[in-house]
Amino acid sequence: MQHYNRKEEFSWFSYTLALLIENGQSWIQSTYVLLPTLSPTLQKELHVFLEKLFESTERKKIFEECIKNQKDAVLKRFLSILWQCVEKGSSLSEPLKNLSSDLNFEIENDLEKKKHLLSTKMLLPLFLFILPSVMLIVLTPLFLYLKKSGFF
Repeated sequence: MQHYNRKEEFSWFSYTLALLIENGQSWIQSTYVLLPTLSPTLQKELHVFLEKLFESTERKKIFEECIKNQKDAVLKRFLSILWQCVEKGSSLSEPLKNLSSDLNFEIENDLEKKKHLLSTKMLLPLFLFILPSVMLIVLTPLFLYLKKSGFF
């Protein structure tokens, strides 16, 4: 099983959900279609949320409770967008696409940070292993010349 970062998984999930909604499916139906493609932990969290939503007559209370108790920031953002659109009766596809692009931007920023840290981390092996061997190769002829000339 391939391991996905939560941001990567939600980026893909929210964009695909937006496309399904644009094609005329309800967000609940689309979420159930996409649930099997998610990681088991995320599947469970969303399934529990949807079950609570169906069992209750007070959607607002369920949304607020789930958003408040959610520790994962990405899932909290998703549920907040979902609640705002359900409450206002507006389309979900654009906000979900925006969430997907925001998450992709954050992923790119995280990768850029890792890339910049990598050059710093490579300095230690460079100084410990590569620089001494290069200096040995470069300075050996000089030492041999100085030894021949009687300097040592």
